[in-house]
Amino acid sequence: MLNLLTDRCFPVLRQDGREDTIPLHQIAETRNSVTQFLTPRHDFDGALVQLAIGVLQTLFAPPDEDTWLQRFANPPDPDELQAVFAKAAPFFELLGDGVRFMQDLELEPTPSEAKGIGTLLIEAPGGNTLKNNIDHFVKRGTVRQLGPFFTAVALYCLQTNAPSGGAGHRVGLRGGGPLTTVIWRPTLWQTLWLGVLVRDDLLAGHPDAHRQWELEDCFPWARPTRDSKKKGSEIHAVSCHPAVHYWGMPRRIRLCDPDRDGGICDLEGRHRSALFRDYVTKNYGNNYGEGWHHPLTPHYLDKADQVLPLHGQPGSLSYHHWLGLAFSDCEQGKERRLPARIVSRYGNRVRYLERITRESDMREPRLWVFGYDMDNAKARAWIDRTMPVLLAHADDIDQREHYRAHIQGMIQAARNVCQTLRAQVKSAFKGPIKARGDWSHLDLTFWNETEADFLALVAQLAHDPDAVEPRETWLRQLQRKALVCFESHTADRAVEVVDPARVARAYNQLVKFTSPRGKRLRAMLDLPPAPTKREETTA
Repeated sequence: MLNLLTDRCFPVLRQDGREDTIPLHQIAETRNSVTQFLTPRHDFDGALVQLAIGVLQTLFAPPDEDTWLQRFANPPDPDELQAVFAKAAPFFELLGDGVRFMQDLELEPTPSEAKGIGTLLIEAPGGNTLKNNIDHFVKRGTVRQLGPFFTAVALYCLQTNAPSGGAGHRVGLRGGGPLTTVIWRPTLWQTLWLGVLVRDDLLAGHPDAHRQWELEDCFPWARPTRDSKKKGSEIHAVSCHPAVHYWGMPRRIRLCDPDRDGGICDLEGRHRSALFRDYVTKNYGNNYGEGWHHPLTPHYLDKADQVLPLHGQPGSLSYHHWLGLAFSDCEQGKERRLPARIVSRYGNRVRYLERITRESDMREPRLWVFGYDMDNAKARAWIDRTMPVLLAHADDIDQREHYRAHIQGMIQAARNVCQTLRAQVKSAFKGPIKARGDWSHLDLTFWNETEADFLALVAQLAHDPDAVEPRETWLRQLQRKALVCFESHTADRAVEVVDPARVARAYNQLVKFTSPRGKRLRAMLDLPPAPTKREETTA
């Protein structure tokens, strides 16, 4: 039917712009290289990147750093990958009497209890929504049948990102809707390989690091599901092979037999010889407990110093989130943020990569951040953003720390200006209007308006972390953009809504707070006090 490790089924884009379909072992081809996966859905593109990294990490992990660097510069031949992948091919069959990819080993596919295949998609309306007939925005029945490949991808995407789904329907290993970060490079092989850890790095800290593991230990669907109805049935990281991070399977699912008469797959709009329409599911599947720190996901420390995965939040990602995604051990508001392990490793390797790779191949690496913004079981949005990496002075610890500290100061100053902007715009409105409604649109406008300036100035600091002029320029730009945002949100409003005198007072307060001469913002940016007017006159 379909085997993800042997069949030609992965849709990709090549360097010359041509679309193609390849088996997974061709991802490292150097002639007209593959640049990305290409599906009809961005969440599926992200899922395939994670799946491919998981395959490489599980089956092709480099034994040491030298091997990692060698494979980055000289990708393996398709024949080499094909031979390696073949060892695990039985675990990646979509159908069969025994082990099936991402499916419960013991669940019987009873048609009378089946659910429509479209409900594998995370944005599909849930049971209560359908029962109460309130699926107004995401309608039921838009996806009724899927070809084998997109059935497999939907299954993997759900298991990887599984949100809360009612009593006993367990969430994903990283919780519902985790953020994933990947270093985006010109070729798909480089992107994937930058997500792979050296073998000892993956095993580091595990109490059974030197145990002789079996392949079955890596894939939860190769073993009977641990029923989680009773307390104490949680699956903790210390009891599993570290590769399980990439293959979490919280949901008990078994596909029903497909319709082999074929037809059109509702996602790709192409004819397939078999179509899946139904599956069965059962609650109380694998319940993942403590110690899971996924190498592709940024984390944060809560008040009890517990390490937890970051999840998507309302509103798009902007540069004020960037520091905690790209740098280790930095403060993000009141939470300590920790970048994904693969991002930290990239910072340690970047100078070596520049030495072994042509200059043209190292231009503009990007940090690709993606994931769902979930409200319990409801998908509010798909977050998909690339940001600069800009890991300057990786071989000079002091310079790199100065760079990080100055960027943190720039973001802190911007946050304070944004908060003051919001407060002063609200104070310009009369009565209850100023306390009513959602003002997040104002914040979003401010962050969008200041982002280009921030990135340009941070790029300057990358060459000279202690340069004063970029930080002075940032102060001036913050004031200019804040005043523009204020005027755009208060101008031409009816007198019933705003009082001109109130607007003038609020504007003056904003001018005062954002003054480039102000001590508070200058201190955040580690700038010396501004010269007095007398000093400027005598200078």
